Amino acid sequence: MKINVECGACTTLLLTRTLAYRTRPDDEGWRPHLGPVLAQAADKMAGAAHPGEVLEKIYAAVADRLQDGDPYQEAKDMANARMEAWWQAHQSPQPDLAELLAYAVAGNAIDAGLDTNLDATWEQFCAAVAEPLVRDDRATALGWVAAHPRARVLYLLDNAGEAVLDRECMRALTKLGLHVTAVVKGGPIVNDVTRREADRLHLGTVADVWDTGPGRYGTMADQIPDALWQRWQDADLVVAKGLAHLETLSHEPRGGPVLFLYRAKCPPSARLLDVPLGSSVAWWRP
Repeated sequence: MKINVECGACTTLLLTRTLAYRTRPDDEGWRPHLGPVLAQAADKMAGAAHPGEVLEKIYAAVADRLQDGDPYQEAKDMANARMEAWWQAHQSPQPDLAELLAYAVAGNAIDAGLDTNLDATWEQFCAAVAEPLVRDDRATALGWVAAHPRARVLYLLDNAGEAVLDRECMRALTKLGLHVTAVVKGGPIVNDVTRREADRLHLGTVADVWDTGPGRYGTMADQIPDALWQRWQDADLVVAKGLAHLETLSHEPRGGPVLFLYRAKCPPSARLLDVPLGSSVAWWRP
């Protein structure tokens, strides 16, 4: 997704949210960091090809200045625990892949980068589960899966919470005979799934687990490890979860199809496919 003038406002908003969460607003702990990081983001935005380059810059700059490890660790654990409970209460004896994909899209509403209040994002998830997908290319995706029973799938995970539903999608793909590689982050960035969460969610039981390297925003082909790049090249299908992957990959050509699963959380992501803001999307890009 190419960078848009609105991305400047979004970058500022996400920076203020992450500083508010990771410093003490009451004693103005954010003050020494806001200006310098914003200046770095503005400088990066001047030459960036897509929003991911700018957002990775701000998250890396904040982490470098604060040296606070993984401040979202507890939030990720809480989101995963609540989703595990939801899944246990709602799973059917033989889950249908189409239904699982819809759940996985709805789960993208749980995003601590937009709101660290799990109750608030959980309400959005529950509403999304009850809504139809506005752009729904699942039939095309399911037809492709049926025609390629031994295909290699690269599944790019996004946030904690929704990762529980991603696990079940990968389980269903594996049962259909496809070989699945789950890609997580090699180090903390907001509430994205890292190897720590992958282990706790037992992702290794349904897929090979690889990571993009530390602190990566989305997946940028020129920054991932060589071995993972080879898997990217060899994959017959890429499943890309969330806005970060839409921002970093939707404008990039590749030899095979990509299934983007996300909630349209910002105006540029909604305009990309002419869908309403806040709607659910399963976009098959041939």
